[in-house]
Amino acid sequence: MAIGSITVNVSANNRRAVVLQGRTKRVIGYEGQDNFGHTLCGQGFILEDDTGSIEVLYVVRCLTTEVPVLVSEGEQVIVYATIDVMPTNIKNAEGKELVVKAMATKLVRAK
Repeated sequence: MAIGSITVNVSANNRRAVVLQGRTKRVIGYEGQDNFGHTLCGQGFILEDDTGSIEVLYVVRCLTTEVPVLVSEGEQVIVYATIDVMPTNIKNAEGKELVVKAMATKLVRAK
């Protein structure tokens, strides 16, 4: 799915499962805990294709037996995600404030 098709009408895409492909930008690491004290780790980055860009957050429980896929700056990836629209200072056509993130459930390096 093209990123631009999501960002042109974010309200219609809220909670939608998508598969996106693009190049990573501004990759940062993430470590923290959930509400139950479980350790979380992953990455946040901007995914960009020819039609636009979207913020991606990929967070998993850190287990010694499972290592999350880590991506590098400028890498081509496929992202399986759910679109999450949250209120912020950006307003849509209806006057509602929105911010859009792709909450990734799986990352795959593109070949």
